Amino acid sequence: SLAIFVDENEGRQFLERARAHNIEALSLPVSTGAATRALIKHIREQRIDIICTHGYKADLIGLAAARRTEAKYFPFLRGWTGENAKVRFYERLDRASLRFADRIVCLSQTHADKLAARGIAPDKLAIVRNACRFEFAPTAREVARQELATRYGMDANDVVIACAGRLSPEKGTKYFLQAVGDIVTAVPNARFLVFGDGPLRSTLESFATTECL
Repeated sequence: SLAIFVDENEGRQFLERARAHNIEALSLPVSTGAATRALIKHIREQRIDIICTHGYKADLIGLAAARRTEAKYFPFLRGWTGENAKVRFYERLDRASLRFADRIVCLSQTHADKLAARGIAPDKLAIVRNACRFEFAPTAREVARQELATRYGMDANDVVIACAGRLSPEKGTKYFLQAVGDIVTAVPNARFLVFGDGPLRSTLESFATTECL
């Protein structure tokens, strides 16, 4: 059962796709109080045993709902961005709330070690690494390459190097751009693509224009 924050700017496509695949999906309002009440109601009606949360807002709402029900609380942690004062404030609350979790799921041993150093009991920590299942048709790679070549005006022999992710400081996209000059010196037909959006987009676009061309 998925619970998804939905408003005019986010969540609708995810909600529709989940339901199209016959996955039970609850639309949560973005208001913290209303979302918490809706989640508590859903947990009780569906007799849900475990709440798995992703992100500081979901973590705090999930914890509040768990303490009002009999459900266990399992936050999945991907790190904190600290991208502005508001986010840093909520991330501090998120870190403080972790001691109340029944189990904390980390993406790496390094992340788990950092939490243990913060005083989180090791037996509360579990590691589930990010994974990607590759199930492409034999021709899918060439079709995708041709589409990229057509869209971005690249030649068949170009070496394509891509970076995909949220354009925020912790992703390190700037380092990818800083490496362009050295790579092109060694591989003159290298071409670079960045896929993503986020708070650093305009800064990275400016850097790419002034430093990488």
